[in-house]
Amino acid sequence: MFLDRHLLRLTHCILDFGSFLCQFTVVIWSMAMNFVLYRKRKEMCYMPESATEGNVLRKLPQHIAYIVTESKFSYKDLANLIIWAVEFGISYVTVYDPHGEIKRNNKILKDLIQQKNIRADSSGRFDIQISTDLQECKASMKVFNVAVLSLEDGRQGLVRLTKQLSSQVLANQWSIADVVPNSVNKLIQESYGFPDPDLIVRFGNISSLIGFLPWHVRLSEILSLPTHHGLDYYLFRCTLMRYGCLEQRFGK
Repeated sequence: MFLDRHLLRLTHCILDFGSFLCQFTVVIWSMAMNFVLYRKRKEMCYMPESATEGNVLRKLPQHIAYIVTESKFSYKDLANLIIWAVEFGISYVTVYDPHGEIKRNNKILKDLIQQKNIRADSSGRFDIQISTDLQECKASMKVFNVAVLSLEDGRQGLVRLTKQLSSQVLANQWSIADVVPNSVNKLIQESYGFPDPDLIVRFGNISSLIGFLPWHVRLSEILSLPTHHGLDYYLFRCTLMRYGCLEQRFGK
């Protein structure tokens, strides 16, 4: 009996120590992950010593495009990315995934944007126009313009435009002599009412634009982030600051 009681106490002590060890391990792991995240955030937000937040944020993109190469989507975080861009006064926002899942679920995204669309100064809502059809994307400086696109609007859209142009040549609506780079470029620009993206933010580990509007990215700056999941305002602001520090040479 006496021995059984001591064995029971010893068992409780071992279990308590095991529980403490488990909690201690979780705390250490959490601290290590926070340190890694802090280091990662510093790397993402690296600025030249001469740069200040004020001067780099004077240079903002007119059009920002988010290319999501990940297989799972967070509509809440995508809505945040759109609203934050609008709050910075960025007039055009494009969200692209090649498989069109975001496009098919655009109502979820629209509802979340509507919920978050409240001005910081409580003066009302931003006027945001959302399009899911390339033909409906018409530039307007009176509202903030959002396009939700997929592969069918990218390379496939260029294929459709080529077929359309060929048909017009066969129907004598265009002559072969008129098919020159300037006229083709004008036709392509008219098919996508937005200006070319100044900044492309690519989410995921795929080093590709996966079919995103190939004709429109000739002069775009491309920045990569590992994921859009859980991306906070601080990292979004840092991304804009990184863009503001870039010197665009336009091929020179």
